[in-house]
Amino acid sequence: MRTAAIVAVVLVLIAGSVLVYGLIGTRLGVTPVSAQVIPASQQAGEFLRLQQAVGRNALVGTAFEREVAGSAEEYSLVVYTVALKNTGLLPAEMAELIVSPAANDVLCYTDLSAQGRIPQVTVSPGGTVNIRCVLLTKNTQRMSTVRDLYVSYYIWGHPFSIKVTYGG
Repeated sequence: MRTAAIVAVVLVLIAGSVLVYGLIGTRLGVTPVSAQVIPASQQAGEFLRLQQAVGRNALVGTAFEREVAGSAEEYSLVVYTVALKNTGLLPAEMAELIVSPAANDVLCYTDLSAQGRIPQVTVSPGGTVNIRCVLLTKNTQRMSTVRDLYVSYYIWGHPFSIKVTYGG
């Protein structure tokens, strides 16, 4: 009976240790992959959709200005892609990438959110996922893709955030 109690205590300690490691050790590794600049005139339909969404206050994303004035020729879309690597034992859920704006930035949104669909990105234990964020910015002569990127995610309902600078 005493041996069974000792074995049970050891198993509980091992299970508790694995659980604590899984919660504490689960962090996402973030690696910037690319920043692709696309003239908004090449994505005229997307630009019009964004312009109308901001005008109706219906953008599923973050608008940094109250309106998107002018034509598509005056803007560019910058598509940031980062790789998320989960080295822990628990899945990271609702991962999202957000760009910190610079002076000429108008809005940002994640993939498909401009069409009203919010992606549910989950990074499984040991898995890697690429996520993207699209930034609409005004064309300037000295346009730069250097930005602070913020990745937020949840593990067991607890929020986490990581800051990474792209191009800095």
